[in-house]
Amino acid sequence: YIPKHNIHYTHTKYMIDGELLVDDKPKNVAEWLERKGGGSFLWDTPENKSDDSGLPRIYSWKELLEIVIPRSSRPHIVT
Repeated sequence: YIPKHNIHYTHTKYMIDGELLVDDKPKNVAEWLERKGGGSFLWDTPENKSDDSGLPRIYSWKELLEIVIPRSSRPHIVT
């Protein structure tokens, strides 16, 4: 569960003070990487499959958790 006060809707994602961006639009991911230097992933969807920019992609929630949660702190994830 993510509290509503932790969810931000904006067109300029890079302006949010955060450590990580997961987005389905290549433009948003590229802008974040350019301005913040890392911590941005393209959520793989049918709409962005043709994007060949080389942006780092995430294919599942399990994969995202493996990146952001230290191994010792991970909950058991069943897929």
